[in-house]
Amino acid sequence: MTEEETNYIFQYLTCETFDYQGSQRYSTINAGLRESRLFTKRDKLTGKYNPDAECGFAGHWLGAIGYFTVLDQIGSCFKNPGQEISPKYNKIKFAIETFGFDFIENDIRKLNALIALRNAFTHDFNLLNIPDNERLNDLQRCKFTVYPDPDNENEVVKLPTTLWNGDILGKDFHRTDDTTFVNIFGFGTFVEKIHARIIEKVKTNEIETIIAVPELINKYTFITSVHSINSTT
Repeated sequence: MTEEETNYIFQYLTCETFDYQGSQRYSTINAGLRESRLFTKRDKLTGKYNPDAECGFAGHWLGAIGYFTVLDQIGSCFKNPGQEISPKYNKIKFAIETFGFDFIENDIRKLNALIALRNAFTHDFNLLNIPDNERLNDLQRCKFTVYPDPDNENEVVKLPTTLWNGDILGKDFHRTDDTTFVNIFGFGTFVEKIHARIIEKVKTNEIETIIAVPELINKYTFITSVHSINSTT
């Protein structure tokens, strides 16, 4: 990236608004972080836990979904210098493997558990995931329990000792050995740490954009404008 492009990417990552091509742009990644933070009792600018916040809940499911969409955007936008990408890659998997795998002990089962939770939450807002591809059953067939624990925010996933059998009708709500536990407040912290790491990589010129910078800025920013329906664009 040129110095000018690097500056725009830094602003897109860190500023709520910035000037680009004659207009004031609002960053969608920062909009996603702001909404996720407000849902989960965090400071809207820093992402730090604020238990005295008037709104939100540390274990907010929609807040977690917001953080998953931020991960999706990261996986759409950034890679390590020279890193190869397959045409049909999973963006959340790519984002975690590239920028945050060490935060979950480089554990492929924990990574897949997060993908499974994303699918359960965003496809039909539930806590069970049975993958369409049977080859993923051992990694992504999950029965989840989610909980908020800000005091242990670096703990994200606790894996089961027994693989859930996928029996929905016979599901034992009290059985825990086949349950994947996710600290969804900790998941938010996990995404915040990935976001912070990318900012540092931009500062040190150790990152590349997957798409051209002008396309990235135009795709992942918006402007406010006065229309008859008072919309954003």
